Amino acid sequence: MSNQKVPAGIDLRFTSWSATRNEGYRDPSVSLPPTQPISNLGNSGNQQQYKKGRPGGGWDEDESEQVQQTVSKTTTQQQFPKSIQTGPSISAAVQQNNQIQKQQQKITDAKQEIEILSPEDLQNKNCEYETKLVYDIVQPGGARIKQPDQLLDQFCKACETLLSSVIGSLLLHKLYSEVPWIVKAKSLYAIEALVRKSVKFQKYFQANKNTVENFPIEQDGNAEQLTNIQSTVLKVIDDPSYVEMSTSTGPTFKMGNVNKLIFEQLVTGNKPSQGVSKSQDLSLIHI
Repeated sequence: MSNQKVPAGIDLRFTSWSATRNEGYRDPSVSLPPTQPISNLGNSGNQQQYKKGRPGGGWDEDESEQVQQTVSKTTTQQQFPKSIQTGPSISAAVQQNNQIQKQQQKITDAKQEIEILSPEDLQNKNCEYETKLVYDIVQPGGARIKQPDQLLDQFCKACETLLSSVIGSLLLHKLYSEVPWIVKAKSLYAIEALVRKSVKFQKYFQANKNTVENFPIEQDGNAEQLTNIQSTVLKVIDDPSYVEMSTSTGPTFKMGNVNKLIFEQLVTGNKPSQGVSKSQDLSLIHI
């Protein structure tokens, strides 16, 4: 066909010959842009992600995404209204609530500072150190009932950083325990030292003064002495600067069957008056 001359007036574009060459029928009056092979479509740099169209035109997000975003915005606005988020009322409410919580915490802390803890509470708080400290200060020993001042000062210094409710409870439990009277006496002396040295222990034992006042005292030969110590400690709790005046004027002597003149001789060094028997003697008894 290519060797044959096409008759005049014949356009090969409109013949079957053109169809076999995959050119198809084309209207000669319409100008078409140059075609691009299908294999080259994927190499375009301006390729965009396919978006599903919708009735009425446009390629916005699908209806389910729009509904989800609308519901999310509505829920957020309902939970956190703009007027509450930025308004001054929320700041005032928060500040007032914080002040109330601080006051309640102060009240709770104050109650805990003067609380008498039970043995179970003391055990749960793991108070081994405090228990050992109190145990050492109230144990019988020494020439006197009252502990040496140096030992009491060391005890008070060790208690400065400890909870008043723990140390105070341990000492009060000693007063109500079945222990020797001297342990109770030393517990009272330890209480007295703490009240004189520390304001927090003064407040603690002032709040629990009735407990110090009403512990049982066994009526035996030491009851009077223990009662006197208790009385002094109660006065110190009321007034930490209280000082008990001693009525003792020193050692007293009791003369037996002694002639007064012989006593004068021993005191002044003078010779005994005439008529005094040398066999008379002087006996001095120290109370």
